[in-house]
Order: sequence, then structure tokens, then C-alpha cells
Amino acid sequence: MKKIVIIIILVIVVAAVVMFSRGQNQSNVNSDSNQKGGDMVLVYKYMPQSDNQASVTIDAMPTELGIGNVQNIFEISFNTHSVEMDYDFSRVITLKDDLGNTYQALQWTGGRGGHHVNGDIIFPAIDNQATQVELSIKGVGGVDRVLKWSLI
Repeated sequence: MKKIVIIIILVIVVAAVVMFSRGQNQSNVNSDSNQKGGDMVLVYKYMPQSDNQASVTIDAMPTELGIGNVQNIFEISFNTHSVEMDYDFSRVITLKDDLGNTYQALQWTGGRGGHHVNGDIIFPAIDNQATQVELSIKGVGGVDRVLKWSLI
């Protein structure tokens, strides 16, 4: 009987450790390192974020983001059933860092118009002292939105 109780306690402890470690791995930022031309560059993997206001759902996920990147790319989708998505997304979306720098989009790869639009918004390199960025989306559906990611 004592052995069974000990085995049950061990199973519970192992399960708790596994669940805790999985929770730690699913945080907003996971970092890996890659070698590029002999220099160490941090590569960040970020969780997608959503904003659902004024009958428009916006989903955004960084696909390339981090200190040392030549460009920073966000995959964005706009979905609605009542608002025409006839925006120049390269003008209504900006990237800001916590140092006060604002970065204008270099390119929007997606379409324009309709009720379902998706594409990549591409920004230049960000200041290497920045620790946080905000994707600012102005006026889509009459609402300003801000999505944030930590770089550290």
C-alpha cells in the first residue's frame, strides 16, 4: 500500500513539472539564436494577437521581428462582413518602439478592398536598444488599434 501511495505521488509530481514547463514554453516570446555571417543574431518567435472592434477582426503575427533584423515583417489579416477594406495599409499601419521611434511601412504585400484582406506589412530595422514594439493601425473601421510585443 505504501508503494502505491509513493508511485501516485511521483506521478502527480512528474505531471505537475511537465505542465509547468509547458506553460513556461508558451509565453509571448521564445528566443533562439542563429549564426549569420559569423555574427550572433537573436531570432524571436511571437504569439499572434487579435483585435475585434467595430465589426472588424484584425489578426497580426510577427514572422520576422527582432534586434538585428534588416526588416521586420508582420502577417496581418482583416476580416469583416460590413466594412469595406479599401485602405492603403502601408499608410495606416506604423511600427513604434519604446524609445519613441516610429517606423513607416516599406511595403504592404496584400490586397485592398473587399471584406477579407491579408498580407505582410514590412518595416525597416528597429533601434537595437528597443525592448518593445507596437503595431499601430489607424482608423480601420473607424477605430485606432495597438498591438504590442516585447523584444526581450
